[in-house]
Amino acid sequence: MRLSNIAIGTIVALCGQAFSQESRVPKGPQTIAQANGDSLLTGASKSKQPLNFESPTGDEDQIWFFTEDPDNQGHYIQNADSGKYLYCSGGSACTQSRQAQIFHPYHQKKSDTWGFGEISSQMVLTWTDENTLKLVKNPSNMDHSFFTIKKAE
Repeated sequence: MRLSNIAIGTIVALCGQAFSQESRVPKGPQTIAQANGDSLLTGASKSKQPLNFESPTGDEDQIWFFTEDPDNQGHYIQNADSGKYLYCSGGSACTQSRQAQIFHPYHQKKSDTWGFGEISSQMVLTWTDENTLKLVKNPSNMDHSFFTIKKAE
């Protein structure tokens, strides 16, 4: 297993056979929701402003594109409205940036449930009780590490 996949492999192992290390997220415009709800990840109006999960509006700030990086290490996650990328640093709320960050997906078999690890830090994306998104080493609530990815309508 590559060093960059250690954290993802650990999560897949903890979750059992229901998850697989998946390399391809569906193409085209997608929404990202908390796995147990319908609130959607919404782009912020300013670069340094934290991203939040909000009720669906149908606006482009709730639409995201997953683009494979050139080295096939994972995906860049880009907001349709701003054109900026999801950017997270450990422990802080995620924001948008012109700087692309690579996230490695893992997928729950036979569902639209996904999780994402960040390659360089070996941390995973989690949503918080405050409806923000963070990158953490050891999620205190594993359920918060899963998201529903669906084609945007």
